[in-house]
Amino acid sequence: FFFFFIIILETNNNNNNNNSIVVTHNFESGTRVTNKIKNLLDSPLFKGIELHPSRYVTTNLIDSGDCHEYLSSIVTQSRPPVHALFVVTRGRDEQAYTCMQTWSRRNGQKRIPVQCIKEDNAKHNQRLRSALYCLLTKANWIPWKIDWKQVERPLQLKRKKTMLVGMDINVNTTEGSAMVGFASTYDPDFVRVHRLVGIEPMQNDVIPSCDKYLALALDTFHKHNDAYPDQVIFYRCLFFHSFIYLFIRLPIKLNFVMTANFFFFKKKAGIRPSALIETIKKEEVSNVKKMLSSKCDEQNCGLEFVIVQSSAESQFYGENGAPLTSGTLFSQTFLKNQFFIIPFRIRQGGQPTPTEFIIIEDGLDIIKQCLRHFQTFSYHLFDLYFNDPTYVPHVVKIANKLALKYSQSGLREFVVSCDEPICVNDFKISSDLKNVFVLSFFFFNYQT
Repeated sequence: FFFFFIIILETNNNNNNNNSIVVTHNFESGTRVTNKIKNLLDSPLFKGIELHPSRYVTTNLIDSGDCHEYLSSIVTQSRPPVHALFVVTRGRDEQAYTCMQTWSRRNGQKRIPVQCIKEDNAKHNQRLRSALYCLLTKANWIPWKIDWKQVERPLQLKRKKTMLVGMDINVNTTEGSAMVGFASTYDPDFVRVHRLVGIEPMQNDVIPSCDKYLALALDTFHKHNDAYPDQVIFYRCLFFHSFIYLFIRLPIKLNFVMTANFFFFKKKAGIRPSALIETIKKEEVSNVKKMLSSKCDEQNCGLEFVIVQSSAESQFYGENGAPLTSGTLFSQTFLKNQFFIIPFRIRQGGQPTPTEFIIIEDGLDIIKQCLRHFQTFSYHLFDLYFNDPTYVPHVVKIANKLALKYSQSGLREFVVSCDEPICVNDFKISSDLKNVFVLSFFFFNYQT
């Protein structure tokens, strides 16, 4: 049973009028969300974007068919046409989310971006801002963001079902073990994330058993899509030390927003830890490929395995000391399968720390066919985690947060007591013992 409150919002961005719809289940919630959105859009983060409420509609929708029909009528009658949908659900309403997603992907018609948020989360400005940011990014209404259309066709994001994976570990040298954080997407917008944690024996920063985490992630993907993915992009976070300085002057290979023509490059990475990378290829990548073969034997699922170093010991200097802007790319500096991205601009007087990417398994033939588009895509994924500035794709950041959080005392003991990886999308620990705090953790789903 659906009861939605429809708000038509006129969007004025770069002199182009667009419409978005805010969908909630009652008038109070709709009014509150609308007012909050108007206040948030006054912040510098959304500079250049204006939303103006134009009309309000309430209706009763009995099932998904009625919902689709009514929303289609709203879209047909709206001038200018609707370009986005913002949905406030009561709790984890998977039925409402599915209804909106299927409506937005109507056959033979232009796809409409959809962003959902739980009503409780919509009461918090930070979470509402995150969800609104995500919607505007999908709709390409934020002028400084990259358009998905640049990478959709080369990476076949529409034609092939794609799953993104991020994995990071937090090593406990005393116990000789590592807390594994594992995050995977299961929707075409790459914002709905399945979270897993587990503890594994430490073997030189290598997790041979990562395939069992992938198996659970594939099952979740199949549950929501009735099929396994056609391609998996696996971002593996890794940190290694290096010590040699190199000074190189090179032309910029890719220019997102930068105007300088040359840069100076200073790197502490003359020696690549090839032994560690080879071990990962031998133990992790091979196990991941075997799991994909067993689960997706009929689909021939492709694998792109990328090592991400979020704190590369490198520094980039613009000409005459000019600061480098976010999105600046340094491609094929030393190796064909290696590139660096400046994630965001830092404060005045400092130098940006780049994020390093190394492709060690190119099952999608990206290096030869569409490396530039993959670099653009990886940079765009930074924006999907927007609780704070991040150096890495959002799935890696979520995995990193999981590994750090569950390494803390109390949570770690709970994970140790379990033999298998634990799903922590909504995880709570409670105790009836006296003088024991009740621990309650919720990793907010800005993508819900």
